[in-house]
Amino acid sequence: MKTDQPEMMLELSVRERQVLSLAARGETDQGIANRLGISPATVNSYWVRIRLKMGQSSRTELVARAVADQYRRTIEQLRLENQRLRALITDQDGHDLEPLYREIFSLAPDGILLVSKDGIILDCNDAMSQMFGYDRAQFVGMGLEAFVPTRLRAEHAVERRRYLEHPTRKKMGDHFGTAGLHRDGHEFSIAATLAAIPFRGSTAVICMVRDLSQELELLLSQHDPEAVDA
Repeated sequence: MKTDQPEMMLELSVRERQVLSLAARGETDQGIANRLGISPATVNSYWVRIRLKMGQSSRTELVARAVADQYRRTIEQLRLENQRLRALITDQDGHDLEPLYREIFSLAPDGILLVSKDGIILDCNDAMSQMFGYDRAQFVGMGLEAFVPTRLRAEHAVERRRYLEHPTRKKMGDHFGTAGLHRDGHEFSIAATLAAIPFRGSTAVICMVRDLSQELELLLSQHDPEAVDA
């Protein structure tokens, strides 16, 4: 029986989504139990409930579907924020944009980059600098590929150039589960959206970025009033 996946995911309780999200990070049932402060038997009962709602799929398939849904929801949130930011900036029609975008950057909870068509970072907000472990001033002038793992840089540069060839003819770009490279060398999963804007007589790209590990921490901090943990 074919079902609508997004609707099914919305039916999951907070605790059920927590179990799926922790499983997606490679946690065993014992690890999930330890993290949530419940028993392994209770974790198993949540798996039973999840399968009743999502179908009798394997654990791997359930986790993959949950991860895909998380990415979709995150990307949609970022896309809407990016569209609003792009509209605010481009609607100024020739006015000095710097005070406006700096104010927006400072208030945004997600990371934001302003990148030149050559892939050079023109500006970022504090959320972005904290996410990657650099001071804000260090970001400016660096190449975007510096924040992408070495093995992915060539492909990333090609995709960036393709996007900028005809940005006004393309739908806003999405990156699902892209790997980001922290200053200390560790990799982490991010979601990002792109939007091209006219900037200083040329074209720049607004990149909005969210650390997906923060999504899990936010989910884990939520309380499920219907959960009865044994």
